Amino acid sequence: MTTTKEEPQGRTFLGEVRNEVKPVAVALCADICLFLILLTALVVAFIALRLLAALGYLAERVAILESVHYWAYLAVFVMFLIDLILKIGSHIADRMRGNK
Repeated sequence: MTTTKEEPQGRTFLGEVRNEVKPVAVALCADICLFLILLTALVVAFIALRLLAALGYLAERVAILESVHYWAYLAVFVMFLIDLILKIGSHIADRMRGNK
């Protein structure tokens, strides 16, 4: 006769891991969706620039638009990098204070 001690619901190892990871995963999924929307817009703009160049639009103007496009890519990257750093810092600060 063996007795097994059943753990309460949600107190299993996998349950604790799931409860710990879920809030972070939800926040990251929202950021990923926003990033994909912005990336799609930038890809469409890139294709439009290539089309303008192929149709013979003035090269100087295409170069100016490409410069704006580059800075838009950089702005999106920096925005998400800062957001990620702030979220990680906030999470670490909460953990140090004992909040979950």
